[in-house]
Amino acid sequence: MGPSAELPLDDLRNQYETNLFGHIALSQAVIPYMREQHSGKIVNISSVSGILTTPFAGACCSSKAALNSISDAMRMELAPFNIQVVTVQPGAIKTNFGNIASSTVSKYHSPESKYLFAADYIDMRAMDSQDNPTDVEVFVSKVVNKILKKKPPAVVRAGRLTVKLPLMKWLLPYSRIDSILKKKYGLDKMQI
Repeated sequence: MGPSAELPLDDLRNQYETNLFGHIALSQAVIPYMREQHSGKIVNISSVSGILTTPFAGACCSSKAALNSISDAMRMELAPFNIQVVTVQPGAIKTNFGNIASSTVSKYHSPESKYLFAADYIDMRAMDSQDNPTDVEVFVSKVVNKILKKKPPAVVRAGRLTVKLPLMKWLLPYSRIDSILKKKYGLDKMQI
């Protein structure tokens, strides 16, 4: 978490390794076996944050957007081999994600950060997924039931915000989305 302009490139690369390249590597490892047996199911865990990018989460949001996109391509490319690809896009789920994300943002409270004015908002963004989250058991129950269907949907969403965030992205103009998110995350308060 943090402003994209100040994220260490190694941290950004690690985010992509985890959220994108790891999924691709695992898929490429199992696809030959699935082709041999003429069936298989690949389930990629993405996020609704890959649909609607929020300030201070650009690394996470962009890596999840890339995973959404490559999952779409794989779904079409692997269909002739009877291999299904399902993208799971959770919303706010009760996990340790917020605590882990929060542990990395203290540097923005430093006078060296150009985002010192928004440090509390960066902290808030790190914890957003834990604001009234869906219990893991509820999430898993909804997702597994859909994934295990003979013909599962291409995208499975469960958890708080899985309707609101995609709707915002599809229905509102960028200028309105920017205005809403800049206000929520304190980016409308900076004085140059």
